[in-house]
Amino acid sequence: MSLRVLLVLEDHTNDQFIAKPIVQELLKQLGRPNARIGALMNPRMRGIDQVLDRAIWEEKILLEYRHIDLFVIILDRDCNSRGIFILTVRLKPFSCCPRGG
Repeated sequence: MSLRVLLVLEDHTNDQFIAKPIVQELLKQLGRPNARIGALMNPRMRGIDQVLDRAIWEEKILLEYRHIDLFVIILDRDCNSRGIFILTVRLKPFSCCPRGG
């Protein structure tokens, strides 16, 4: 079974076309060449505050996308001169969204 990856971006409209090939190559180098990578489009994220909002994660993302193996949060911080910041979150079953068998 291939790894199911979801990119969580501040604004998926253009960022997904930059982030997806980078993550795909990274996973290939890590021995996961067949990973299925998608970008979160619903709910539509607008900025760092929404991407990191715990309520959005618990009430929407974790429930709707419980089949995802790996979430990759990418914040481009385009209003900040420090560049790209990447944070990877490996999910374990949470009490709010138990994994089905």
